[in-house]
Amino acid sequence: MNNLQFNIDVSKRVILFICASLLCIILGSVIVQVVIQGGMTTPRVRIATVFQDITFFIMPAIITAIICCRQPADFLMIKNVPKFGLILLTIGIIVASVPMMNAIIEWNMSLQLPENMHGIEEWMKNSEKNAMKFTEILIGGSGIKSYIAALLIVGVLAGFSEELFFRGTIQRLFTTSGVNLHLAVWTTAFIFSAIHLQFYGFIPRLMLGVFFGYAVAWSGNLWLGIIAHFTNNAIAATGMTIGKGADIASQMQPTIETTGLVMHKTGTLAIVFSVLLTGILIYIFKRVSQTSCD
Repeated sequence: MNNLQFNIDVSKRVILFICASLLCIILGSVIVQVVIQGGMTTPRVRIATVFQDITFFIMPAIITAIICCRQPADFLMIKNVPKFGLILLTIGIIVASVPMMNAIIEWNMSLQLPENMHGIEEWMKNSEKNAMKFTEILIGGSGIKSYIAALLIVGVLAGFSEELFFRGTIQRLFTTSGVNLHLAVWTTAFIFSAIHLQFYGFIPRLMLGVFFGYAVAWSGNLWLGIIAHFTNNAIAATGMTIGKGADIASQMQPTIETTGLVMHKTGTLAIVFSVLLTGILIYIFKRVSQTSCD
């Protein structure tokens, strides 16, 4: 970070990012509407999702990095390939956290608002139903072709585009502007979770965003956040594909952005073991990352 040379000051960098994001969102929204106006079929939804990820997330990040910094790849933290050991640890943390995250998902989905907020709660539930419907159309069938398409779109593309936008740009704008690291990570994770508008998955997605943020900050490498995001989404896509094949998709959790997609209650012993193992692996990840950066 100390070696970065910026072309514009902090306030102008933020304004640039906001303007680039708004313009790209408008452009992307127009493209998406054109694509899906012929009907919400799986091919059209997949094409619309690809354009949405490119315009909403990738383009603003690249535009901001190129204009505001003389070393855009360093700003986005995509210049260096991470060490193999850190890659394995990243994947291991996501896999180890599945029972723990499933328990958080179950708890988050059981939350109810007070009676006087019934209208808001119904709106939230309808948003979840629409998200689930969209995800089911996006995933498609239970065959191998649908599974590969799901991995490419909700795994590879979503993992890359969203991490480039949130951890590579938003969090990076915070940390290079003198904002406290913890505040930068948690604020970015909050924005990451809130922007999905899936409230019954808000807490687990927030926790995932926090881990992605610290993984990137500790290592100084966005690719580890991308790998973690891909692994998480790949697990979810696999669960949904298997669920469709077994005709049990209706029993699954309504989000592709939260780990696991559990179809049964998670055992207490599995949760405790998951918490301990995840905590140990994160500690090792942090120590190895710091050693690598020294």
